[in-house]
Amino acid sequence: MKLLKTSTATLTSDQSRVLARRFSSLVSHAVTFLLLSAAHVSAQSQRAPVGLGSAGNYVLLSESGITNVPPSVIVGNIGASPLPGRRFT
Repeated sequence: MKLLKTSTATLTSDQSRVLARRFSSLVSHAVTFLLLSAAHVSAQSQRAPVGLGSAGNYVLLSESGITNVPPSVIVGNIGASPLPGRRFT
């Protein structure tokens, strides 16, 4: 088994103050980031519904296919982008 060499360092009071300021700045930035992220999520959840125009008459819109898992009943119009072959299962 190989032992790791450990060492200790003594900080001067100036170095200690610099590290404390850097740590404080890091914490401040992290808190700001979290608050801005929360505000962004909150703003997104309060957006008005998107007008779908004529697509608003569809109960299901798809670009890549529709799978009925778990089994369910779809009542209404289904809209799909041009799909090669059968993409409804």
